Amino acid sequence: MTSTLQSALSGLASLVGAARAATDPATCVSLAIDGVTPSCVLYPSSAEQVAAVLQYAAEHDLAVIPCRNATKLGVGNLPRRYDVALSLKEMNRVRHYEAADLTVTAETGMTLGDFQDSIARDRLWLPLDPPGAARAEPDLHREDRT
Repeated sequence: MTSTLQSALSGLASLVGAARAATDPATCVSLAIDGVTPSCVLYPSSAEQVAAVLQYAAEHDLAVIPCRNATKLGVGNLPRRYDVALSLKEMNRVRHYEAADLTVTAETGMTLGDFQDSIARDRLWLPLDPPGAARAEPDLHREDRT
């Protein structure tokens, strides 16, 4: 790792906090894409931190790839560069939910399953059928027959 890259990575860590930045090889290798390994993994906790990281990365010519659980990293083209893995798994909250209006705002790291669970208490669901998803027949898809 060059000293310029090391300096840039230190700057990134300062944006999200040292506890939310990892440079250890095991963590970085766990997010490798087809043998291309990032130099660091960042775990921002807010949209503002994501924006700051992306701005800093652009200013320092760093290649950033967003991810969550690293389950689909092999999909798509092989990256030419991969300096920073931006893990969005910490951003997994519902920010606004109004069941009567059928409106919800969720953070980008929320899984579909967690999202469905959060609105199921009001007998709602998002009618998506993503490829490769587990096929379950939850009770909320049936009408009450009582």
